[in-house]
Amino acid sequence: PAVKLEIAADEILLGAAGSGTATDAVPCAYAGASVTVGFNVRYLGEILASLPAGDITFVPGEGNGPVLFTSAAAEGRRVVCMPRRV
Repeated sequence: PAVKLEIAADEILLGAAGSGTATDAVPCAYAGASVTVGFNVRYLGEILASLPAGDITFVPGEGNGPVLFTSAAAEGRRVVCMPRRV
C-alpha cells in the first residue's frame, strides 16, 4: 500500500488507500511550491519510528529523486527514502 503526501505552505495532507481510504492533515512549515510525493506506507512508518519524537525535516528530491528525512534531536542522523508513484 501507498501513502500520498501533498505538501503546501502550512499543512501536509496525507492520503492512503488500500482496503479502505483515509485522509488526515498535519501542520507544517514549508516554503516553496506545493509538492506531492508518495511512499510505501511501511517504509514511511519505519522511517518515522526510527527518528526521535519532535520536529522532522523532510527534503523532497527533484522529480522522483530520493527524499531526505532528518531530526535535530537525532544529532545528524539522516534517512533517505525513494518515493513511489501514487
